[in-house]
Amino acid sequence: LLALSQVTGILGSAMIPVWAGGVRDQRFIVWTLALGEATGLAGLLFTPPGWATVWVLLLGFVLGGTFALALTFLIVRTDGVEAAGALSGLAQSVGYLLSAAGPPAFGAVHDVTGAWTLPLAGLFVVLSGKTMAGVPAARERVIQ
Repeated sequence: LLALSQVTGILGSAMIPVWAGGVRDQRFIVWTLALGEATGLAGLLFTPPGWATVWVLLLGFVLGGTFALALTFLIVRTDGVEAAGALSGLAQSVGYLLSAAGPPAFGAVHDVTGAWTLPLAGLFVVLSGKTMAGVPAARERVIQ
């Protein structure tokens, strides 16, 4: 399942920036990716295990696209090399710190509860935070 997720993640990371580069305001893209991620997570939580492949394929695409969109914002929202470098340093420092803490924390929750229900539900909290950060970042504006 992880390999399938990675394959569709490559597709998402290739396609979403092309879409984002063709529009000035990417809020619709953020909402579309958020809906896709919510659908995939809900599918994992509420459908029989035999459907996991479908939801993992969707989540892979969405997560690859989300990551690529975040990196695209660093380019399309700045007006020069200095601003892009500063924004990139801040965003990637915080982003990688949070993403490094996630797997051990969610694994620990699984170990304590013995199930994936609570960790998957926790990903809805993460999705909410990503969406709340992504929607304002997607507005048509330039950071100097």
